[in-house]
Amino acid sequence: MYISASNGIPGPYEQPSAPIEYWNTATGMGLELLALVHTRSFELRLNTLGIPATYSFPPSGIHSWANWSAELWMARGQILDTMNAW
Repeated sequence: MYISASNGIPGPYEQPSAPIEYWNTATGMGLELLALVHTRSFELRLNTLGIPATYSFPPSGIHSWANWSAELWMARGQILDTMNAW
């Protein structure tokens, strides 16, 4: 498993310029903070059960497709290794 969540602080992918983009950034900030809280809880539970996983907690980023895409690229090697094992 590759598990990732950021802290909701806007990062390099967040450059709003239109009013709707500011709204989307603000919404994404809240969603990502919630995701981080639950992801850290999930990490703790997996660790107590001895279930291995790869975790990524970038220093900035909101709940957005650009950040998801970046994390998917980071997970690519692990995903391909798993697929090749079958």
